[in-house]
Amino acid sequence: MVTPVVDFALTVPEADTDRLALIGMSLGGYLAARAAAFEHRIAASVLYDGVYDLHEVMATTASRAASMPGGLEALMAQNTMARWVVRNGL
Repeated sequence: MVTPVVDFALTVPEADTDRLALIGMSLGGYLAARAAAFEHRIAASVLYDGVYDLHEVMATTASRAASMPGGLEALMAQNTMARWVVRNGL
């Protein structure tokens, strides 16, 4: 699906076709890496993968936060997946 978008970008006069970048978020972060590997006209990729194991985060976040001094904020400071869920998963 990325190749047709790159084909279109190459027709846009304002586009710097030597510096095309692909950005993927969440599952798109995983898929963008694969797309960039096969689309050689992409010069850069930004891969923001989100949470690796949402079940693990949700199963442990509430109980861990309740037992920690500082609660949820303290847990978010220690656990990047918990921080992602709270900040981006809402």
